[in-house]
Amino acid sequence: MKIQHLRFLAAVVEYGGVIKAAERLHLSQPSVSAGLKALEQTLGRPLFDRSIPANRPLRLTPAGRRFYRHAREILQQCDAARADFLGEAEDLRRIRVGVLNTLPHEAIAALVQAVAKQAPNVRLEVWEASAERVAGWLAQARIDFGWTNVSDLAANARVLWREPLVAVVAPDHPLAQTSGPISVRDLGAHPFVHRSTCELDAVGRAQLKAAGPLA
Repeated sequence: MKIQHLRFLAAVVEYGGVIKAAERLHLSQPSVSAGLKALEQTLGRPLFDRSIPANRPLRLTPAGRRFYRHAREILQQCDAARADFLGEAEDLRRIRVGVLNTLPHEAIAALVQAVAKQAPNVRLEVWEASAERVAGWLAQARIDFGWTNVSDLAANARVLWREPLVAVVAPDHPLAQTSGPISVRDLGAHPFVHRSTCELDAVGRAQLKAAGPLA
């Protein structure tokens, strides 16, 4: 079993496919595919579920997910051993943070700078994605922390801030002169567009449903 093949596996899982993994590794796609095939031959069973359509991201089998977790630990140990050999910080840690891709870049940059200043022995990796993908990474233990929106406050979650749902209207709109918050029922008297692509879409739909028919 070659360490290089473990890196191929990790890259394919983390970047969502062979093509993107090959680009990040600066290798050809056939080289990465051949490495994965050799790894599966060594293990004696498939790592990926190839029954899904070809245009969908590769998905690990249950056994593949277990092996991937071990592979990540092996790669981390290899990186730590190399750092120690080269005389780098002995306690160098790599922490992966999945962040919501709609967060301001200034906030993410401030996070990276704060970690670099307060914990110089930590190497921070930032992965940006949708709320659903960040949640999936957390469930698969592919990241250590997630900076995203939460609907249910779990035991290991912490609320950093809360944001209200807002209505964006023209200056001459009747609701523009309303002082204080408006209710969903207030919107019922006017045509409006619900932004379904918002990461808080589920919250908005729940409030609309609770308000009942608006017309």
